[in-house]
Amino acid sequence: MTIYSDCQAHGVGLSGSAYQAVRDNLPLIDTDAMRNDPRVGATLMTILSGNRSRVAESLEAMHRSGVLGAIIPEFGNLYARVLHDLYHIYTVDRHSLVAVRELERLRAGEFKNQ
Repeated sequence: MTIYSDCQAHGVGLSGSAYQAVRDNLPLIDTDAMRNDPRVGATLMTILSGNRSRVAESLEAMHRSGVLGAIIPEFGNLYARVLHDLYHIYTVDRHSLVAVRELERLRAGEFKNQ
C-alpha cells in the first residue's frame, strides 16, 4: 500500500517492474490479516486524504494492479460488472473511479465557467 502512497506524494507512477511485483504478490494482500492491519487502513486514508488532485489516479492504479479489490473485497466484486440500461456507459468499477475523478475536477474549479 505504501508504494501507492509514495507514488501519489511524489507525482509518479509505478514502474513496470514494480507493477509486476505487486501483481505477483497479490495473494499476500488478499487476506483478512492484511485487510485488518491498522497500517493498511491508515495508508489507504493517507491516499484518500493526501494530494487531492491525484486521488483518482492513485485509486485507478491500485485497481489496475488488483490491490484495490484485494484490500476492499466489495470493490473487487464490482470488477467489470455491467449495468444494462441506456444511462451507464461504464462498468460499475470504472463508473465509481470516474466519479472520483469528476469530484476532483469539481473541487479544482474546472466547472466554474460552464
